[in-house]
Amino acid sequence: KMEQSGVITGFTVTLGAEEFQHNVSGWIMITVEASMEESVIDMLTNMPDISRLFTTNGRWDLAAEIQTQ
Repeated sequence: KMEQSGVITGFTVTLGAEEFQHNVSGWIMITVEASMEESVIDMLTNMPDISRLFTTNGRWDLAAEIQTQ
């Protein structure tokens, strides 16, 4: 009745830290100026959310896997 009458208009879920331990991951493709590539690699490898970093040939210079909660 409360939903039908508009008193309740939605629901939400609040999870504690122990209930949700899954990581979200994604890939980002990066283009870098040739003279900056080494410093960019150093910077990215020190970022905790970068789980893997690859150098590539072709359109992109780097491919980075990012993981975070």
